[in-house]
Amino acid sequence: MNKKEEEFLIIFNSIPYFLKYFDSKSVTATWVLKEISFPLKVLRKITRLLKLPQTYWYGDWKRDLNSIDTVIIFAPIKEVQLIRYIKNSHPNIKIIYWYWNPVFRIGQLNSLHLNDSEVWSFDPLDCKQNNMKFNTTFYFKKISLPLNKIEYDAVFVGRNKGRAELLNKLEIKLRNKNLNPYFYVIPDYNPKGKKYAQKIPYSQYLELVSKSKTIIDISPDKQTGLTLRPMESIFLKKKLITSDETIINQDFYDKRNIFILGKDNDDELHSFINSPYKDISQDIVDSYDVKNWLKRFN
Repeated sequence: MNKKEEEFLIIFNSIPYFLKYFDSKSVTATWVLKEISFPLKVLRKITRLLKLPQTYWYGDWKRDLNSIDTVIIFAPIKEVQLIRYIKNSHPNIKIIYWYWNPVFRIGQLNSLHLNDSEVWSFDPLDCKQNNMKFNTTFYFKKISLPLNKIEYDAVFVGRNKGRAELLNKLEIKLRNKNLNPYFYVIPDYNPKGKKYAQKIPYSQYLELVSKSKTIIDISPDKQTGLTLRPMESIFLKKKLITSDETIINQDFYDKRNIFILGKDNDDELHSFINSPYKDISQDIVDSYDVKNWLKRFN
């Protein structure tokens, strides 16, 4: 008799573009809250301020828990009752609270996380310091780039996260070498009364990547886990310019594809950017696909 395939529910909270790429025969991905009208959103906010139970506002996923083996909740989920609700109503479900941002950025663990769920992280240092379990960053084999003419030598899109000065210096360095980068840095907050860069949809970001020879990856201070950029590099077959010196220890590292700032010779940037991407083992790439990422939670 064939073993029943494990059924996953993923309660997501990040890039909307990714949501559909989780779904498969045994995986359902959803937001925690159901879609409602603006007046109901006002009412929901009032109930939250009054600290009333929030389960009424949960999405349709709560009706399907009888068929679920494992729930993966992406941190941080603001509805603190969520883990307890699942645990109390379906005690046999395994609950995984997943950090795919560092603890210092999205908040420390509390007793609810520790008592009612397994806590996992993409960041090795956080795992060591907070007794979390480790799993890698992941990406999606199903995502592909649109076909566009190359316009840029390198592209960076992302929040400041304390990197503005380093990003500014890097942009100047690239332009001084007669390279044509594209930088789109989003402030961490909106300075009062000032115009500021808005987040762009991930589909628009992929358009930019498709027009660039390389992707720029600047890891925030104190983060030791891989960002999405190395994943995009190996799945989308785009070269990577990174500040992460530890990337040399990764199984996908190839000097022909990855330029390490502060370690590799800046005089070789031109030749690096303009040489072709070197394919790496498909088995290595596949190991970071969401399907295999899920298997590592067992």
